[in-house]
Amino acid sequence: MSLDKPPIGGHYQILSKIGDGGMGTVFQGTDNRTNQTVAVKLLKTELVDGDPGMIERFQREGEALRQVNHPN
Repeated sequence: MSLDKPPIGGHYQILSKIGDGGMGTVFQGTDNRTNQTVAVKLLKTELVDGDPGMIERFQREGEALRQVNHPN
């Protein structure tokens, strides 16, 4: 993905790929509202299609990670 793509969710701009995992791909991005560096995780579509509860678990994981305050 590159900077010429529209922002995800209206405000998360993808900068570069960080890595792949079992649930999806993680990218480094920028929150255009706060100018903060963020991690953006895109779920594998086959996981979501096969398990409707996956989105709820993913949202809970994201909320828990948002509460982490660590310099790295």
